[in-house]
Order: sequence, then C-alpha cells, then structure tokens
Amino acid sequence: EDLRLINVKPVGSLEDLLELLKEIELQAFESEARLIVIDSIAALIRAKSSMSPADRSGLVSGIASTLKKLAFNFSLCILLTNHVTHHNKAALGNTWHHAVTTR
Repeated sequence: EDLRLINVKPVGSLEDLLELLKEIELQAFESEARLIVIDSIAALIRAKSSMSPADRSGLVSGIASTLKKLAFNFSLCILLTNHVTHHNKAALGNTWHHAVTTR
C-alpha cells in the first residue's frame, strides 16, 4: 500500500530533468511529496560534453539553486547521489561541492 505513494519519473536527458524540476515546482503546492531523490545528474551532465567547462559549471549551479529553492519553499528533502570518477574524485566537481550547504 505504501508503495503507491512513491512516484518514479525517469529522465533521459538534462533537458528532461530541467523540465521535471519545473513541473515539481508548479505542482508542489498541491503535492504531499516530502522527498526527491535524484540518481544522478552527473551522467546527464557528462552527456553534455560539447559544453564548455564554464557553461557546465553554470548549469550545475543553476540546478543546485533550483533544488535549494524547492527544498526551502516546500519543505522538501532533496537527496542527490554523486558518482566517484576513476581518479577517486566526485563527478560533479568543485562547483557542486561549494553549492551544497547540507550534507
């Protein structure tokens, strides 16, 4: 019965994720959602390899800002996984490290 309360929204691209975040923001007032789990945006961002590092960094910052706003405005808990690269570094990098305020 409790599994009916779980809503899974797979996304195949960064554009899909950004669109879904807009939907969540628009529907948050009517929703009883309390937790958003994103596993993981690193692969979606990595797929944008044609972007410059500065543009990619700006995109990561924008997503972090949107997630913070959702968490604050609607009392949502946001859990986002991060991958570790083969060099034993976080895949989302330094920009994400400085964007996250609660671990």
